[in-house]
Amino acid sequence: MSKAIEHHKDVETILPSLFRNLDTAVVIADMQRRIQFLNPEAEALFGCALETVKNTSTRVLYAEQEDFDTKGRERFNPEAEPYYHNAYVVRYKTADGHVFLGETHGGPVCDDNQEVIMYVAFIQDISTRVEVESALSQLHSITSARNLDFSKRVERILSLGCKHFGLPIGILSQIVGQRYTV
Repeated sequence: MSKAIEHHKDVETILPSLFRNLDTAVVIADMQRRIQFLNPEAEALFGCALETVKNTSTRVLYAEQEDFDTKGRERFNPEAEPYYHNAYVVRYKTADGHVFLGETHGGPVCDDNQEVIMYVAFIQDISTRVEVESALSQLHSITSARNLDFSKRVERILSLGCKHFGLPIGILSQIVGQRYTV
């Protein structure tokens, strides 16, 4: 750990127990933005154990170099304001190369003298939520489109459902009494 973090001797013993049971990924980095701690949720989300990435630049977590650079300027530097209430969304990358959207709260952590001693990020994968919201928005657009007749709406809804659920075909059917219509 960096000297600033080592100064706070309890960090290595307190952090694991503090963040162990959170359902949010927690990443703690030193002043050079090198990974110092991942809670179990972060290890699962990024697909790597702390031992394999400790003292590695947090750049390995970002899908894009530009996002790493931008967030470094905006949040993860000694002059950054510690405003955790403002979440941002960035594309992260797992150890196996899968890219996901992560909603992140984070920034500098200061000691009693207001000196930055480390950086922390709380990350949640929101990829599924964003996909569902997009599908619902598209569904609303289709169902409220006055220029589409019934058959066109059905066609577009089935197409949207196939795309969203990864299905090769969509079928509309109806059962009335003993009659089954496809």
